[in-house]
Amino acid sequence: MQCQTDGRVAAVVERPETPLLPKRMSKSLALEIAVRTLEVVNPQNRAMALNATLRRHGGSPVTPPPDVLADKGALVAWLLATYGAAES
Repeated sequence: MQCQTDGRVAAVVERPETPLLPKRMSKSLALEIAVRTLEVVNPQNRAMALNATLRRHGGSPVTPPPDVLADKGALVAWLLATYGAAES
């Protein structure tokens, strides 16, 4: 995407490889997203539920590893690693 001012190109922004959220994901938000995702009974639909929740929070769609979508702890850890939660 290019941003133009007065006919000149001011900046070029490339699509990041890591999906971004407006802010770093907190541990409580990661847990809430994991719980909502795992409430979906059909494991094949969990990725869609995860992406819908991430979009509501300003994130871009992702493809998590399939084994992550089966365990709450693994999903929380993956979300925190992917969306860069602050260390505390």
